[in-house]
Amino acid sequence: MRVGGGGLALLAGCAVLAGCGGSSARSTLRQTVAADRSIRSGVLTVAVGLRSQPEEALGGPLRLVVQGPFESKGAGKVPAFAMKVGLASGPATIQLGFTSTGSALYLTFGGQPFEVPPSDFAGLEAAYRERSGETPALPAGVEPLQWLENPEKKGTVTVEGEPAEKVRAGINKGRLLASLAKTGPFSGALGELANKLPALHGLLGALSEPSGRKEVGEAVQQASIELEIGKRDHVLRRLQLKVVLAPKGATVARLGGLKRGEVTASFGLSQINAPQRIAAPAHPKPLSELLREAEGAGLSLG
Repeated sequence: MRVGGGGLALLAGCAVLAGCGGSSARSTLRQTVAADRSIRSGVLTVAVGLRSQPEEALGGPLRLVVQGPFESKGAGKVPAFAMKVGLASGPATIQLGFTSTGSALYLTFGGQPFEVPPSDFAGLEAAYRERSGETPALPAGVEPLQWLENPEKKGTVTVEGEPAEKVRAGINKGRLLASLAKTGPFSGALGELANKLPALHGLLGALSEPSGRKEVGEAVQQASIELEIGKRDHVLRRLQLKVVLAPKGATVARLGGLKRGEVTASFGLSQINAPQRIAAPAHPKPLSELLREAEGAGLSLG
């Protein structure tokens, strides 16, 4: 799928998940892909959860939640948004905030907002300009439309007072894993986190080679997805994904001792195209102050 204008790439990535299969469900899903172009604003909620047996393989249950309003500022421009991010690992919880007014960017940590330097924001603006028009929303070779198998309609539900069609589908494990291998997940923050979590480290390593992807695919015991799609506007309102891993034999060791793992993900979009009030946080400090404090505490945020 290709995304025009200033829509959030995450929205594009989620909406593009809807689209292959048979009979009337196929038509519903393909309409969802086209409808993504009409999204200009709303409230986004994304949650990802990881559980493992034994818990030591992931250091305990992990949960990430991203929630907040967004509004497009036009093609090739940084959108306005105010996202709250929560990361929980066992009893430990980290809360962050990211706010964009379309002309400036802020990070909130410990309740205190910090302004990102204008030079760094200029780099973000340049990236959005490059993505404007008919720029691919996902890396080359990543085709989520090919992940789904045998979609079926499962009735009608009501979302924000609007009727929505429920669609369930299976997931083609081989195509999904091949796509994940092309997204470059082996660097940056995820790579640093993986070095501390045996199961994640083993999984990323396995995805990097064909034999490893085959092993992981054989370990997938369950993989399914459920979507709720507006009947009138064809916009994806809700998505729920579940993948269960049950590795055996040598694969257990390869995945850092993981004997069973469960990945759940959900996506929600509400207040579609309704005006959003997004303002700069009050009394921000320079981001350099936060970086100095982190260095003094022996932490690295760069």
